[in-house]
Amino acid sequence: MTDAPDDRQHFTQAVTQLGERQDVVASKAIFNSQGLKVVDKGARINVGLYERLMRHSLSAPLEDSVVSADGVSGESLKRTAASIMEEVPFFGRLGPEGPQRKLLLNVIETVPLPEAMAFQLTVARDVRPEIYMNLVRTALVAIWLVNKPPLVSRFDLGMAAAAGLLHDIGMLHVDPVLLQPAFRLNREQRRQLYSHPLLSTTLVERHHQYPREVIRAVSEHQEYLDGSGYPRNLSGDAISTLGRVICLSQVVAAMFAPGRSAPEMQLSVLLRLNAHRYDPDLSARVLTMVQPQLDVLSAAVVLLDDPVGLLGEIDAILAQLPLDLASDPAMTP
Repeated sequence: MTDAPDDRQHFTQAVTQLGERQDVVASKAIFNSQGLKVVDKGARINVGLYERLMRHSLSAPLEDSVVSADGVSGESLKRTAASIMEEVPFFGRLGPEGPQRKLLLNVIETVPLPEAMAFQLTVARDVRPEIYMNLVRTALVAIWLVNKPPLVSRFDLGMAAAAGLLHDIGMLHVDPVLLQPAFRLNREQRRQLYSHPLLSTTLVERHHQYPREVIRAVSEHQEYLDGSGYPRNLSGDAISTLGRVICLSQVVAAMFAPGRSAPEMQLSVLLRLNAHRYDPDLSARVLTMVQPQLDVLSAAVVLLDDPVGLLGEIDAILAQLPLDLASDPAMTP
């Protein structure tokens, strides 16, 4: 019996928490690395098993050995994507009602989901919903960016959807405090943050359903054109086309996380101030869809009788932007 690596504790804890919300059972017996059975087939996985699981180095990844009663599927992904386009005006413009929305939804519904990957997305949806929603938003932006008829193929759209949906799957396996924007990271937590693209890559490349272009894009999603990204400080042409798409898509998606004020204004400013980081053609396409004036008008409804207050609100948004970017893991290299 050996101690499990610390990096495993966060995902194991999330899995046992999922077991408190819905039925999660061992789909097969779980053994440790020395062949000792740790959990019987059919056993319910919940917080009561956390300590037992953490006392052992398992012979196979936990996600390979468990199933949930209400797992993420193509249909549930489609429903989530549809709700995002209905509720967030920016995403509604990416996929207006009709053939364009139908295409986006169909592509995201048909992303290959091996059981282990579907289970991890289920953990994200039910235990770490901020990760899950960001993944779906990223996939939608990526599909839209790649969809440039007549040169695009359905295969290209599918690769963009898969890379967008899975690029941050590794965040399920790191300390949840990394998702708290105001949290000051220690050295170990910063190591986890900087290595999460490699962890995501490892989790995705285990499955033959995902082509090498998807795996590469996942590994590059935090690489910037000017070389300021991580984990390999790639720059320029060293970053693949799909890698550039996912890099920009996840930034766009992060701007629309719940609680962000004036997301379209912030996105517009971000892309203009950081033109050296992102593919210029892709950024230009996003900017054609951004309507920052809507954020101002929204504030104006409240401050209609106070024009000075409205100007102060706009100034506060712009002043806060650098602070948001400096503290947001999705934005900071």
